[in-house]
Amino acid sequence: MDPHPDRRPAAAPRDQPLDLPAVPSTLPLDRPFTREAARQAGVERRALERLLKRGELVRLVRGVYAAAALVDVPAVRVAAVALAAGEARDDVLVVDRTAAWLHGVDVAGWEQGPVPLDLRRRTPTPGARHRSAPAWEDRDLVRLGPLVVTSPLRTAVDLGRGGPEAFAAVVMDRLLRTGGLRHTELLAELARWSGRTGAVRLRELAAAADGRAVTAGESVLRLGWHRAALPTPTPGLLVRAGDRLVRLALGLADRQFGAVLSGQLDRAEVATDDLARLTDAGWRVVLLREDRVLREDPSLWGAHLVREFHQQLLAQVG
Repeated sequence: MDPHPDRRPAAAPRDQPLDLPAVPSTLPLDRPFTREAARQAGVERRALERLLKRGELVRLVRGVYAAAALVDVPAVRVAAVALAAGEARDDVLVVDRTAAWLHGVDVAGWEQGPVPLDLRRRTPTPGARHRSAPAWEDRDLVRLGPLVVTSPLRTAVDLGRGGPEAFAAVVMDRLLRTGGLRHTELLAELARWSGRTGAVRLRELAAAADGRAVTAGESVLRLGWHRAALPTPTPGLLVRAGDRLVRLALGLADRQFGAVLSGQLDRAEVATDDLARLTDAGWRVVLLREDRVLREDPSLWGAHLVREFHQQLLAQVG
């Protein structure tokens, strides 16, 4: 018996309207726009910040926004940089990290906040010294819409000489993978920079660049692998695990040693069962967290790779 006889039965649940966030239709969602343009459209800064937190808008470069769906559209990237450069764009070159972004490299993952705006005056300031880099030649520059940008080759060279080392490696690999750069032309360019600041590092990075790296993590992993003085690996080595072919981020077939990144498991490229089968077949495959490879001092996880490699050598000898 119902202990509450006078209680009414609960009403059947009614369909509730979904709380779907909506970007104000007054914003120009087919192209990038500035904060001032948003204000003129009736969207103040706080509203912009809410839309950013909800993931509906992204801040592309300083003071320039766009609908999230437009981030990977090349023309949108060009338009965003042109807006950020403003009237000065007719007298500037887009270089370094911003140039890499315009050439298709994911820069946002390396920066806290929007893509940095790296610009240089086309006309050097009177009295300025530029001993570390020769003047830009026509072959160093390309036009993208209203912008003049360092070419993929010159961008790779500039970052290879003076940018963050890991990021420079990622840029070279990405440009090689997408076809924006050929390894032969990168190597041929080295003579031009001989004796200049950063030439030694540029030569090392250019020699090791490899378009078989699929992600930034794989590029940085290979850089740390080389720094650890391990034998030269094969990027993207395919090995058989039972009835499946498994792609290792890096591998040494003759030593049955390799490494995979956690992102490969997240993307279902590699399964934990695959790693178990490889172990049963005599392989030693090191699983590394991708965020650790990208953020930590490579000497830390590099030392781990070295220890595991030596353990594999001992196991093979024994």
